[in-house]
Amino acid sequence: MKPNPNVFHSIIKPLFPELDNSQILMVGDTAIDLLFAKNAGIDVCWAACGYGDRAQCLALEPTFAIGDISELAAIVQN
Repeated sequence: MKPNPNVFHSIIKPLFPELDNSQILMVGDTAIDLLFAKNAGIDVCWAACGYGDRAQCLALEPTFAIGDISELAAIVQN
């Protein structure tokens, strides 16, 4: 269960062994999602339009933050 990164290392990563962790982006809207990504060693984009507490999520210093899902394309393309 999140924020334990076990599911990333045992299920997700083996499905995509050719990808380096720097090529993977977790998108989440809660502190638990952000902690999961940090524990897994991957970048994380906080979706501020979701359910997470703003102060709590920003304190976790997500790699990226978006206010609307339409902003995600620009992050992924770069």
